[in-house]
Amino acid sequence: MNHTAAAERLEYITNALNAGKSVIFSTYMRHIKVTPKTVATWKKSGYTLFKVSGNRLLMASGKNFICIDGCTINIY
Repeated sequence: MNHTAAAERLEYITNALNAGKSVIFSTYMRHIKVTPKTVATWKKSGYTLFKVSGNRLLMASGKNFICIDGCTINIY
């Protein structure tokens, strides 16, 4: 995945959340549901939930960021 692809995935996710939809990130071990309310809570706290670093798409997990490039993304 190159930097452009990571930025495009982030834009796709952000647009879905801004439209009021939920996004579910799935791996073989877990599913993480992100709702517009989740994003609003993160913004209110002053932290960012998603970011692009180099060619990777990252999501906050506590005080750290985890790579979500290998996750399946479902939008509901």
